[in-house]
Amino acid sequence: MEENKNILKTFENDAFGNLRTALDEENNPLFCLKDACAILDIKNPSDAKTRLDIKGIKRLDNPTSKNGGKLMYISEANLYRLIFQSRKEEAANFVSWIVEEVLPQIRKYGRYDVKLITTSESTAIAFLEEFNALKTKNEILLKEIKETKEMKTYVKRNLDSGVLKDLYDVPTILGVNLATAEVFKILRANNILDSNNMPMQEFIDKGCFRVDKHTYTDKLGAEVVKTRTYCYKSGINLIQKTLEKYAGKKVE
Repeated sequence: MEENKNILKTFENDAFGNLRTALDEENNPLFCLKDACAILDIKNPSDAKTRLDIKGIKRLDNPTSKNGGKLMYISEANLYRLIFQSRKEEAANFVSWIVEEVLPQIRKYGRYDVKLITTSESTAIAFLEEFNALKTKNEILLKEIKETKEMKTYVKRNLDSGVLKDLYDVPTILGVNLATAEVFKILRANNILDSNNMPMQEFIDKGCFRVDKHTYTDKLGAEVVKTRTYCYKSGINLIQKTLEKYAGKKVE
């Protein structure tokens, strides 16, 4: 299947705006990364892409481009990964829209003829298998959202205090023209962050950073530990001075 024939349709929603969709070579749904990031208030799609599974990313022709431009599309699994990167309060409602309205129209069972379902045993079985698979996936996803709700509330409480800023937000706060991955690379080179992008103990002791761990139980009953790094004002200043040194000038 040629890439420009993969484009399926644009879904419109009053609350979320437009979401362009497509199908891969195996008829699996794909979602426009740029559109999804806009809906989820994720400012930098290129940076968000670095935290997704590369196997679930495809470049497809943009039919509205006069210069043969392409758009980045992501798999359903990557869409869920993207959703969990968002702090937007409406993210859960976006999931419901995707699962309850968008996917049923994309997936094969959404195009089954009702007469075939009622008259053909094989078609009915195929329909039920598709439906049950989607229903199970939806139930799992909603459970995962519930499990992470407490963590999101905890994170939001910290950020709303005005004292702490998420490490991932600092490049935007400083207004630097560098991707987050590049900023972290510079901080690692200056021994401020370790290889896992966690602050060195020296700077934690100096009151530049705070590392919080939040524990919750997943759907299998296993204990999951999530770690987030927050910056105090001194930590933000440290990062700014480091970037200024790297650039050889003051950060605008």
